[in-house]
Amino acid sequence: MFGKRHLRSLRVSYYNSQRSTTARKQFVIKMVSLITTLLLAGLILFILLTIVAFAIFTKDLPSPTKLTARNESLSTQIFDRNGEKLYDIYGDQNRALVKSDELPTYVKEATISIEDKDFYKH
Repeated sequence: MFGKRHLRSLRVSYYNSQRSTTARKQFVIKMVSLITTLLLAGLILFILLTIVAFAIFTKDLPSPTKLTARNESLSTQIFDRNGEKLYDIYGDQNRALVKSDELPTYVKEATISIEDKDFYKH
């Protein structure tokens, strides 16, 4: 029933099936590596674009170290040796720094109510 010819065809088909399985494995490995490479390149490109966008949008923001710098000119105050004010010299506007402890309570509450009515709720 099984002749040499038949055995040979079985050997060839077994060899071809092994070869096609190996070829399939190699193809799958190549495709997985290609997809992985493309995803990695896409991730790197996304990160670079994010960094560039961040740099573009933040270039015009002020430096945090300069936020506390004041540009207003204050009036000149002259004191005697005991610390009492003798003269207050100013140009167009009389400006002086006032500590928050020196402000009356109603001024603080009025400022909060005008600026943020829900200040004490959040």
